[in-house]
Amino acid sequence: MPQLQEDLTLSIWTSIDQFCKGNRGVACVVTAAHFCLCSRGVNHHGCRTRTSKLSGDFIERPETKQEFDSFMATSIKSFPYPMHSSL
Repeated sequence: MPQLQEDLTLSIWTSIDQFCKGNRGVACVVTAAHFCLCSRGVNHHGCRTRTSKLSGDFIERPETKQEFDSFMATSIKSFPYPMHSSL
């Protein structure tokens, strides 16, 4: 059954948040290929979309957010396909 990437991201985030009781924050980033974008929208082979859900220290502590943003920027640069962020 098809699923919205945003819903999948939230579902994964919720599972991690519930499993890791007492955590100080959870960051979940999902990168996926979308047939509709690849064949119709941007019409580019291998196109990807990224969604994310952050909580706790990833939002409230500037140094944690900066470290996470830096990590994501490095990860995106090394990713072999174009990326389109929807969140």
